[in-house]
Amino acid sequence: LPLFPNVIPQYYDFRGHKPLLGNSADFMKQLREVACLPRTNFNGAPHIMMVTSFNEWWEGTQIEPENGSRDNWNNYGFQFMETLAAFKKEVDSRGTYWC
Repeated sequence: LPLFPNVIPQYYDFRGHKPLLGNSADFMKQLREVACLPRTNFNGAPHIMMVTSFNEWWEGTQIEPENGSRDNWNNYGFQFMETLAAFKKEVDSRGTYWC
């Protein structure tokens, strides 16, 4: 079976479990590490990376900016979107097999 690995910007479990807090540097590190995983060619399956982002504001998995409220714990603006754009530019300039 093909493997489609995923990255996650951050996660805050409102049920009381340990949060997985991240920032743009951690997110970029994940993107680079996943991009460098060994590739398999399973019946021509494409090399895809999934970004876990469910737009669940209460769990912090979104990458889109929120309204900028100071009351919000995850007020990060456009950081994750800018990180994705920077990663794409990096891959585009180096080619897909740059690891």
